[in-house]
This record gives sequence, structure tokens and C-alpha cells, in this order.
Amino acid sequence: MNTPRDSLESKLADFRTSNPLIDCSRGERWQYRRVGSGPDAVLWLTGALGSGDLVFRTIPLIGESFAVLIPDYPDVSTLDKVCDGLIAIMDQEKIDRAHVVGGSLGGMIAQHLVRRRPDRVRSLVLSHTSAPESNRLRVSVARAAVATLPLWAESIVRLMFSSRLRGSFDVGDPFWLTYFDSQVSSQSVGQLMSRVRLAAEFAAKRDYKSDDLLGWGGRVLVLESDDDPMMPEATRRSLPSFIRRLAFTRFRGPVIRSRSQTPSDTRWLSGIFWRRPHDDRSRGSELPNAVHECQRCTMTIGLHSAACLD
Repeated sequence: MNTPRDSLESKLADFRTSNPLIDCSRGERWQYRRVGSGPDAVLWLTGALGSGDLVFRTIPLIGESFAVLIPDYPDVSTLDKVCDGLIAIMDQEKIDRAHVVGGSLGGMIAQHLVRRRPDRVRSLVLSHTSAPESNRLRVSVARAAVATLPLWAESIVRLMFSSRLRGSFDVGDPFWLTYFDSQVSSQSVGQLMSRVRLAAEFAAKRDYKSDDLLGWGGRVLVLESDDDPMMPEATRRSLPSFIRRLAFTRFRGPVIRSRSQTPSDTRWLSGIFWRRPHDDRSRGSELPNAVHECQRCTMTIGLHSAACLD
């Protein structure tokens, strides 16, 4: 049964009121929300919509045990500048290292952050994202499209952005389509275009190597779905192959979207993956993929039990 529309609207309003935006100025003006407290911190990076309150249903439970930072993305032109802004937020909160969660575009940013500042990242959770694009023709086409963005009319930019992403918010409850439309209409064209530029920059990355994180020593959890319309099968395969020298866990099953998750769906993340003892002997070593294709769990990833991770 879908959650009543007014209930979701009420929960979103309560989330915004209880966790107001905090300013952090460093070059571009960043804003973020801080939820919860605890000895460990989580930096949660949302997708191309760039709005931290997208995860208002999932974050409160994690905030019971962790300090969660959720930034909104300003108009930032490069991945390096994005990472500088994220580090500035961590510095302002006096956080040395954080577990980093990145979904879609946020997963691309997370992959850049761990390479740019591995000393600030404890672990990675990469959800419904990809490795850099291996097809050079596609990269060239993407670059050409990005180069022409300033020539596009504002209405065309918004239409292009909506046509690409709006379908992923059609999860059976009209609340999410209304939320998406309001976010796109309230953001500047510069903000929307910057997300396209960041994705194109990531796709063109040639200096990333599959073994360049071996000295980092953190753990990676990859979340994917077999029927994700935003991530075709070939794209989903690219990420596990790209990080094949790191031990990671991959879940497979029905599409998982942060919009449709309930707070209980994140219990496994805070209760199992981040709390699971880290084997220091695995640091820097070449470990085989730990791929779990559990058939016992149904509906959403949150129903995976501790036994499914063994």
C-alpha cells in the first residue's frame, strides 16, 4: 500500500523544519543538512536532482547512530570543486573521516572524492551508478552536447533534464512526481546544467584505474538492481569490473529507489555494513569479488538479513 500523499508531504515538511539548511561558503555557496549525532559520520550524496531532502524517509533512522551530512549541490563546474566543497563541509563540522554514500551522480562524485581525498573516506556505498564510460564515441558525443548547453533556451534545458530523470520518480505515488517537478522548477538553469557537466566529466575520466584504490584500505558496497531503467545491464556491469580488485558486496533484485524506500530499509546499512568489523589484513590486498545474489530476500534491499552478508 502506498503511503498517503499528505503523510509524505508532512514528513518532508517535518524533516526540513527539524534539519534546516546550514551554510558553508568556500568559493561556491554550499548548503547542507546535518541529521543525528554519533561518533561516526556519514556523507550522503544524492543524484542529479541535487537535493539532500530527497532522502527524508531513509535518513532519520541512520541519524539515530550516526552524524549524517547531506549537501545540496550548488552550481559547481568541476568534480574537483565539488570535492573541495564537500571537504569544506566536513571541516566545518570537524569531521576527519566519513562513510560516503553516493547514488547515481552522487556515486560518481563519491568515486572522485575517494581518489582525490582518500584520507577523508572510511568506506563507500555506491548505489545505482557506473564507472567512467569506456566507449570513446559516447564520450565525444557527451562532450559536444555539454559544449552547446549555454546556447540552449532555459525551457529546453529544463525539458531535457526532466525527460531524462522524471521516469525514475514514477514509483506509484504521485507525491514523488510532484516533488521532482517542484525541485526542477525551483533550481536555476545553471545548477541543472552543472550536473550534466559533472556527469560528462566523470564519463570521460581516463586516469581512473581499476587498482588505484588498493592502498586506500576501505570497503566498498555496490548496490544495483536488475531492472533499473536508468542503468542498463552493460552500465551495471561496468562498475563491478572497474573495482574488481576490491572486496565488495553486490545485491541483485527488484529496482531499489531512494524515493520508495522506507526507514526500515536502511537498517541493514547502519546495523551491518558500517558496524561490521573491518579486517585490517585486507588493506591493500587483491581480494576476489564477494558477490551475493540472494534469492531468499524479496521486495527491497532492506530485507536482507545479516546471514545474507556472510
